[in-house]
Amino acid sequence: SVFKMSSTETYEQPFTLPLDSGRKSKPNTTTTLLSPKSFQASPVIFGYKRRGESCSQCQKRTLETAVRNNLLQRNLSSKACWAGRLDPMAEGLMVFLCGRECAKQKIWNSMTKDYRFRMLLGVTSDTYDSFGLVLSIAPESIDFTKILRKFKHVINLTSNGTFCQPYPPFSSIDARNASGYKQRLWKWSLQNRLNEITHIPSKNVTIFSLKWMSTTYISKQEILRLQHEDADASSKDLSSTFRIDDIKQSWNESLSVTSHDRFPVLTLEASVSSGCYIRSICSELGKKVGTGGLALSIIREKIGPHSVKSVSVEFD
Repeated sequence: SVFKMSSTETYEQPFTLPLDSGRKSKPNTTTTLLSPKSFQASPVIFGYKRRGESCSQCQKRTLETAVRNNLLQRNLSSKACWAGRLDPMAEGLMVFLCGRECAKQKIWNSMTKDYRFRMLLGVTSDTYDSFGLVLSIAPESIDFTKILRKFKHVINLTSNGTFCQPYPPFSSIDARNASGYKQRLWKWSLQNRLNEITHIPSKNVTIFSLKWMSTTYISKQEILRLQHEDADASSKDLSSTFRIDDIKQSWNESLSVTSHDRFPVLTLEASVSSGCYIRSICSELGKKVGTGGLALSIIREKIGPHSVKSVSVEFD
């Protein structure tokens, strides 16, 4: 990719993020600066996190590319942080703060986030997304046509408001057991020791808007193909603690025994406060309609006023 700079503070070069699979034609690296005039002192650099990539890997890749293209002094790249974490299976806009800009991390963290995501109805997992072990499949008696009519009512009740959202079992928040021992919540989950946690951490979050955009159906063969594709890609980027082989086997076995040939996939858009988990929203919506559900793909399109569509980049 070739990076550009101009005398203006924002850049416009729209591109469309595909929603049919969430995987095709996305940029390898997306980097730009909010304030070119002061980039040598304290730059703000936008990057595009790939699906299956960790935030730290995205930061390393993005800042190294910025240095190579003379958008960032190498000494500043060693003092950097991101504002707004993304899950391993999520992709989209990330912001990296360098130098003195790191002091503004809380300000950036507090900005509203906009997402476009796809929700799979009828399947649940321990991570609330397609990167987890399957926990349940909708019973054969479930009529998805009737469930979709119910979903319309449920989403109208959930479209906005503030509520207390527990952190997902696989998240990076710290949690303690009764003895006071502390470790990441995802580690407790991985060790099958969630029952030791006396209180699952939670946070007040706000949904400013939640819109149901469209519905398609996906075959269980296509679900398996996409899930295995994700697992193979993530195994190259993420550690073995993500149970790649066990997860693939779980999906194979669960989908092989169900009589459902197709499952509904709902495309939704949400604008939420900082710290709100989209995969938790998918899980809760699935519970409310009685089939279960999980996040099939998540794209963060906006952080505050800053959008992926304002990125200036040429593709080779």
